[in-house]
Amino acid sequence: MTLACSPESEAATFNNANTGVRHLEELTLRATLACGLVAENPSPASFTPPLADALVNGELRSYDGLGHFGPLQDPDRIAADVTEFLT
Repeated sequence: MTLACSPESEAATFNNANTGVRHLEELTLRATLACGLVAENPSPASFTPPLADALVNGELRSYDGLGHFGPLQDPDRIAADVTEFLT
């Protein structure tokens, strides 16, 4: 398997995980943040609940049985949820 991004970009994702997001509470857009529940820490999934909580119109959707590559593990399930969100 080969990363689509540079190794440096992938590493930066984890290096900046705990730096916080400024002014997130000022965003008023409707957003659904999704994460798989099968994860080993550190994992991007651990960033999701606090981000969803910080959004005024944020919603958290968690997926049993899916991990970091959830859209690749169950593309039909994810596509159905995205379609539902957009309609």
